[in-house]
Amino acid sequence: TNNNEKISYNNLFRLIDQFSLSIKKERQLILLLCKNNLETFTGYLSFIKNNNIVLLIDERINKLLLKKLTNTYKPDYIFMPKTKKIDSKNFKLDKKLYDYILLKNKHNVKKNINDNLMALISTSGSTGSSKLVRLSYQNFSSNIYSVNKSLPINKNDITITTLPMSYVYGLSIINSHFYKGCTINLNEKSFVDADFWRKMVKNKINSFGGVPYNYQIIDKLNLEKFDLSNLRYSTLAGGKLNNQILSRIIKKYKKLKLQLISMYGASEATARMSYLNWNKAKKKIGSIGKPIEGG
Repeated sequence: TNNNEKISYNNLFRLIDQFSLSIKKERQLILLLCKNNLETFTGYLSFIKNNNIVLLIDERINKLLLKKLTNTYKPDYIFMPKTKKIDSKNFKLDKKLYDYILLKNKHNVKKNINDNLMALISTSGSTGSSKLVRLSYQNFSSNIYSVNKSLPINKNDITITTLPMSYVYGLSIINSHFYKGCTINLNEKSFVDADFWRKMVKNKINSFGGVPYNYQIIDKLNLEKFDLSNLRYSTLAGGKLNNQILSRIIKKYKKLKLQLISMYGASEATARMSYLNWNKAKKKIGSIGKPIEGG
Protein backbone atom coordinates (compact mmCIF):
# COMPACT_ATOMS: atom_id res chain seq x y z
CA THR A 1 0.00 0.00 0.00
CA ASN A 2 1.01 3.68 0.02
CA ASN A 3 1.95 3.17 3.69
CA ASN A 4 4.23 0.24 2.80
CA GLU A 5 1.81 -2.18 4.45
CA LYS A 6 1.74 -5.67 2.96
CA ILE A 7 -1.69 -7.28 2.53
CA SER A 8 -1.97 -10.93 1.50
CA TYR A 9 -4.70 -12.10 -0.85
CA ASN A 10 -6.25 -14.08 2.05
CA ASN A 11 -6.45 -10.96 4.20
CA LEU A 12 -7.78 -8.92 1.28
CA PHE A 13 -10.57 -11.45 0.69
CA ARG A 14 -11.44 -11.40 4.39
CA LEU A 15 -11.65 -7.61 4.26
CA ILE A 16 -13.86 -7.80 1.13
CA ASP A 17 -16.19 -10.34 2.82
CA GLN A 18 -16.41 -8.19 5.94
CA PHE A 19 -17.10 -4.97 4.02
CA SER A 20 -19.60 -6.69 1.70
CA LEU A 21 -21.89 -7.42 4.66
CA SER A 22 -22.73 -3.72 4.93
CA ILE A 23 -24.12 -3.49 1.41
CA LYS A 24 -27.53 -4.73 0.36
CA LYS A 25 -27.52 -7.75 -1.93
CA GLU A 26 -29.93 -6.40 -4.56
CA ARG A 27 -28.32 -4.69 -7.55
CA GLN A 28 -27.60 -1.06 -6.78
CA LEU A 29 -25.54 1.73 -8.29
CA ILE A 30 -22.51 2.77 -6.26
CA LEU A 31 -20.46 5.84 -7.11
CA LEU A 32 -16.84 5.15 -6.21
CA LEU A 33 -14.42 8.07 -5.93
CA CYS A 34 -11.16 6.35 -6.79
CA LYS A 35 -7.65 6.66 -5.42
CA ASN A 36 -4.88 4.10 -5.84
CA ASN A 37 -5.33 2.84 -2.30
CA LEU A 38 -6.56 -0.16 -0.32
CA GLU A 39 -9.97 1.40 0.41
CA THR A 40 -10.78 1.92 -3.30
CA PHE A 41 -9.52 -1.55 -4.24
CA THR A 42 -11.51 -3.21 -1.43
CA GLY A 43 -14.65 -1.22 -2.25
CA TYR A 44 -14.41 -1.97 -5.98
CA LEU A 45 -14.10 -5.73 -5.38
CA SER A 46 -16.75 -5.77 -2.63
CA PHE A 47 -19.31 -4.01 -4.81
CA ILE A 48 -18.70 -6.36 -7.73
CA LYS A 49 -18.90 -9.38 -5.42
CA ASN A 50 -22.32 -8.16 -4.26
CA ASN A 51 -23.50 -7.84 -7.86
CA ASN A 52 -23.66 -4.03 -7.63
CA ILE A 53 -22.85 -1.63 -10.45
CA VAL A 54 -19.78 0.53 -9.90
CA LEU A 55 -19.54 4.06 -11.28
CA LEU A 56 -15.81 4.86 -11.23
CA ILE A 57 -14.77 8.50 -10.93
CA ASP A 58 -11.43 10.11 -10.02
CA GLU A 59 -11.58 11.48 -6.46
CA ARG A 60 -10.05 14.76 -7.69
CA ILE A 61 -13.27 15.53 -9.56
CA ASN A 62 -14.55 19.08 -9.44
CA LYS A 63 -17.20 19.65 -6.73
CA LEU A 64 -19.80 21.00 -9.21
CA LEU A 65 -19.21 18.11 -11.61
CA LEU A 66 -19.63 15.60 -8.77
CA LYS A 67 -22.93 17.23 -7.86
CA LYS A 68 -24.03 17.02 -11.49
CA LEU A 69 -23.16 13.32 -11.67
CA THR A 70 -25.02 12.48 -8.44
CA ASN A 71 -28.08 14.43 -9.62
CA THR A 72 -28.02 12.71 -13.02
CA TYR A 73 -27.37 9.10 -11.98
CA LYS A 74 -28.83 9.16 -8.44
CA PRO A 75 -26.49 6.51 -6.95
CA ASP A 76 -27.74 4.37 -4.06
CA TYR A 77 -24.36 4.73 -2.34
CA ILE A 78 -21.26 6.89 -2.59
CA PHE A 79 -17.93 5.52 -1.40
CA MET A 80 -15.36 8.27 -1.01
CA PRO A 81 -12.48 9.72 1.07
CA LYS A 82 -13.74 11.11 4.37
CA THR A 83 -11.98 14.39 3.59
CA LYS A 84 -14.15 14.89 0.50
CA LYS A 85 -17.29 16.99 0.84
CA ILE A 86 -20.47 16.34 -1.12
CA ASP A 87 -22.97 19.10 -1.82
CA SER A 88 -26.15 17.09 -1.17
CA LYS A 89 -28.51 16.45 1.74
CA ASN A 90 -29.72 13.20 0.16
CA PHE A 91 -26.94 11.06 1.66
CA LYS A 92 -26.19 9.85 5.17
CA LEU A 93 -23.20 8.08 6.67
CA ASP A 94 -23.58 4.30 6.55
CA LYS A 95 -20.13 2.80 7.19
CA LYS A 96 -16.41 3.63 7.44
CA LEU A 97 -13.42 1.78 6.02
CA TYR A 98 -10.12 3.31 7.17
CA ASP A 99 -9.94 6.73 5.45
CA TYR A 100 -13.08 6.18 3.34
CA ILE A 101 -16.78 6.55 4.13
CA LEU A 102 -19.80 4.85 2.59
CA LEU A 103 -22.76 7.21 2.20
CA LYS A 104 -26.25 5.85 1.62
CA ASN A 105 -28.95 7.61 -0.38
CA LYS A 106 -31.87 8.46 1.91
CA HIS A 107 -34.26 7.95 -0.99
CA ASN A 108 -34.90 4.64 -2.71
CA VAL A 109 -34.63 5.58 -6.39
CA LYS A 110 -35.88 2.81 -8.69
CA LYS A 111 -33.60 2.11 -11.65
CA ASN A 112 -33.93 -0.04 -14.72
CA ILE A 113 -30.59 -1.86 -14.64
CA ASN A 114 -29.40 -4.19 -17.37
CA ASP A 115 -28.63 -7.69 -16.01
CA ASN A 116 -25.20 -7.76 -17.67
CA LEU A 117 -24.04 -4.34 -16.48
CA MET A 118 -20.98 -4.35 -14.20
CA ALA A 119 -19.49 -0.85 -14.38
CA LEU A 120 -19.90 2.69 -15.67
CA ILE A 121 -16.72 4.51 -16.62
CA SER A 122 -16.07 7.90 -18.19
CA THR A 123 -14.24 8.30 -21.48
CA SER A 124 -11.25 10.61 -21.49
CA GLY A 125 -13.20 13.46 -23.09
CA SER A 126 -16.75 13.03 -21.88
CA THR A 127 -16.82 13.55 -18.11
CA GLY A 128 -17.79 17.20 -18.57
CA SER A 129 -21.07 16.23 -20.21
CA SER A 130 -21.74 13.41 -17.71
CA LYS A 131 -21.57 10.69 -20.37
CA LEU A 132 -20.47 7.25 -19.28
CA VAL A 133 -19.65 4.00 -21.03
CA ARG A 134 -21.55 0.87 -19.94
CA LEU A 135 -19.38 -2.23 -19.50
CA SER A 136 -20.58 -5.77 -18.88
CA TYR A 137 -19.14 -8.67 -16.88
CA GLN A 138 -18.23 -10.35 -20.15
CA ASN A 139 -16.53 -7.19 -21.43
CA PHE A 140 -14.24 -7.23 -18.39
CA SER A 141 -13.56 -10.98 -18.29
CA SER A 142 -12.81 -11.28 -22.01
CA ASN A 143 -10.52 -8.23 -21.99
CA ILE A 144 -8.63 -9.47 -18.91
CA TYR A 145 -8.18 -12.85 -20.61
CA SER A 146 -7.03 -11.24 -23.89
CA VAL A 147 -4.55 -8.89 -22.20
CA ASN A 148 -3.05 -11.83 -20.29
CA LYS A 149 -2.69 -13.79 -23.52
CA SER A 150 -0.99 -10.85 -25.23
CA LEU A 151 1.37 -9.63 -22.48
CA PRO A 152 4.02 -11.62 -20.54
CA ILE A 153 2.24 -11.34 -17.18
CA ASN A 154 2.95 -14.14 -14.70
CA LYS A 155 1.89 -14.74 -11.08
CA ASN A 156 5.31 -13.78 -9.69
CA ASP A 157 5.14 -10.31 -11.25
CA ILE A 158 5.12 -7.11 -9.20
CA THR A 159 3.45 -4.14 -10.86
CA ILE A 160 2.91 -0.57 -9.68
CA THR A 161 -0.05 1.74 -10.25
CA THR A 162 0.92 4.78 -12.34
CA LEU A 163 -2.51 5.83 -13.62
CA PRO A 164 -5.85 6.59 -11.94
CA MET A 165 -7.97 3.53 -11.19
CA SER A 166 -10.97 5.39 -12.61
CA TYR A 167 -9.18 5.55 -15.99
CA VAL A 168 -9.94 2.45 -18.04
CA TYR A 169 -6.26 1.78 -18.86
CA GLY A 170 -5.25 2.10 -15.19
CA LEU A 171 -8.09 -0.23 -14.18
CA SER A 172 -7.08 -2.73 -16.88
CA ILE A 173 -3.55 -2.96 -15.46
CA ILE A 174 -4.97 -3.66 -11.99
CA ASN A 175 -7.52 -6.20 -13.27
CA SER A 176 -5.08 -8.12 -15.48
CA HIS A 177 -2.53 -8.48 -12.66
CA PHE A 178 -5.13 -9.26 -10.01
CA TYR A 179 -6.47 -12.05 -12.25
CA LYS A 180 -3.02 -13.70 -12.23
CA GLY A 181 -2.53 -13.27 -8.47
CA CYS A 182 0.38 -10.87 -8.93
CA THR A 183 1.68 -8.39 -6.38
CA ILE A 184 0.23 -4.92 -6.92
CA ASN A 185 2.01 -1.92 -5.45
CA LEU A 186 -0.76 0.64 -4.83
CA ASN A 187 0.99 3.92 -5.54
CA GLU A 188 -0.20 7.52 -5.79
CA LYS A 189 3.16 9.18 -6.45
CA SER A 190 3.85 10.74 -9.84
CA PHE A 191 6.78 9.97 -12.17
CA VAL A 192 8.31 13.33 -11.22
CA ASP A 193 8.41 12.33 -7.54
CA ALA A 194 11.67 10.76 -6.39
CA ASP A 195 9.66 8.52 -4.05
CA PHE A 196 8.09 6.80 -7.08
CA TRP A 197 11.51 5.68 -8.33
CA ARG A 198 12.52 4.64 -4.81
CA LYS A 199 9.45 2.38 -4.77
CA MET A 200 10.39 0.99 -8.19
CA VAL A 201 13.76 -0.10 -6.81
CA LYS A 202 12.74 -1.09 -3.27
CA ASN A 203 9.71 -3.15 -4.32
CA LYS A 204 11.48 -4.79 -7.28
CA ILE A 205 8.87 -3.72 -9.83
CA ASN A 206 8.71 -5.90 -12.97
CA SER A 207 6.33 -3.81 -15.11
CA PHE A 208 4.30 -0.61 -15.27
CA GLY A 209 2.04 1.22 -17.69
CA GLY A 210 2.16 4.79 -18.90
CA VAL A 211 0.58 7.35 -21.20
CA PRO A 212 2.58 9.75 -23.44
CA TYR A 213 3.01 12.23 -20.56
CA ASN A 214 4.76 9.55 -18.45
CA TYR A 215 7.15 8.74 -21.29
CA GLN A 216 7.92 12.42 -21.87
CA ILE A 217 9.21 12.40 -18.27
CA ILE A 218 11.13 9.14 -18.82
CA ASP A 219 12.73 10.73 -21.88
CA LYS A 220 14.31 13.37 -19.61
CA LEU A 221 15.49 10.92 -16.94
CA ASN A 222 18.78 9.09 -16.74
CA LEU A 223 17.35 5.61 -16.11
CA GLU A 224 20.82 4.14 -15.67
CA LYS A 225 21.16 5.80 -12.25
CA PHE A 226 18.33 3.62 -10.90
CA ASP A 227 18.59 -0.09 -10.14
CA LEU A 228 15.94 -1.34 -12.56
CA SER A 229 17.35 -4.86 -12.80
CA ASN A 230 13.94 -6.36 -11.91
CA LEU A 231 12.03 -4.34 -14.50
CA ARG A 232 11.19 -6.38 -17.61
CA TYR A 233 8.86 -4.19 -19.66
CA SER A 234 6.43 -1.30 -19.67
CA THR A 235 3.35 -0.58 -21.77
CA LEU A 236 2.42 2.61 -23.60
CA ALA A 237 -1.18 3.57 -24.42
CA GLY A 238 -3.59 6.47 -23.97
CA GLY A 239 -2.47 8.51 -26.96
CA LYS A 240 0.23 8.89 -29.59
CA LEU A 241 3.75 9.63 -28.42
CA ASN A 242 5.99 11.79 -30.61
CA ASN A 243 8.11 9.44 -32.80
CA GLN A 244 11.37 11.22 -31.90
CA ILE A 245 10.74 10.70 -28.17
CA LEU A 246 9.61 7.13 -28.84
CA SER A 247 12.79 6.45 -30.79
CA ARG A 248 14.97 7.75 -27.93
CA ILE A 249 13.10 5.63 -25.37
CA ILE A 250 13.43 2.50 -27.52
CA LYS A 251 17.18 3.18 -27.65
CA LYS A 252 17.30 3.65 -23.84
CA TYR A 253 15.30 0.48 -23.27
CA LYS A 254 17.52 -1.62 -25.57
CA LYS A 255 20.58 -0.47 -23.63
CA LEU A 256 18.93 -1.47 -20.34
CA LYS A 257 17.51 -4.72 -21.79
CA LEU A 258 13.94 -3.56 -21.21
CA GLN A 259 10.95 -3.91 -23.51
CA LEU A 260 8.43 -1.25 -24.50
CA ILE A 261 5.06 -2.56 -25.68
CA SER A 262 2.98 0.05 -27.49
CA MET A 263 -0.78 -0.49 -27.23
CA TYR A 264 -4.07 1.13 -28.17
CA GLY A 265 -7.38 1.10 -26.35
CA ALA A 266 -10.69 2.79 -25.64
CA SER A 267 -13.14 2.91 -22.75
CA GLU A 268 -15.81 1.44 -25.03
CA ALA A 269 -13.63 -1.64 -25.54
CA THR A 270 -12.87 -2.12 -21.81
CA ALA A 271 -9.37 -0.74 -22.31
CA ARG A 272 -6.82 -2.40 -24.51
CA MET A 273 -7.44 -3.44 -28.12
CA SER A 274 -4.01 -3.87 -29.73
CA TYR A 275 -0.32 -4.34 -28.97
CA LEU A 276 3.00 -4.05 -30.83
CA ASN A 277 5.61 -6.73 -30.18
CA TRP A 278 8.90 -5.37 -28.83
CA ASN A 279 10.84 -6.94 -31.72
CA LYS A 280 8.90 -4.66 -34.11
CA ALA A 281 9.13 -1.51 -31.93
CA LYS A 282 11.87 0.18 -33.99
CA LYS A 283 10.84 -1.04 -37.43
CA LYS A 284 7.14 -0.17 -36.93
CA ILE A 285 7.66 2.96 -34.83
CA GLY A 286 4.41 4.79 -34.11
CA SER A 287 2.30 1.71 -34.91
CA ILE A 288 -0.37 0.43 -32.49
CA GLY A 289 0.42 -3.12 -33.62
CA LYS A 290 -2.00 -5.99 -34.05
CA PRO A 291 -5.29 -6.80 -32.28
CA ILE A 292 -4.90 -8.42 -28.85
CA GLU A 293 -5.80 -12.11 -28.57
CA GLY A 294 -9.42 -12.55 -29.66
CA GLY A 295 -9.65 -8.91 -30.77
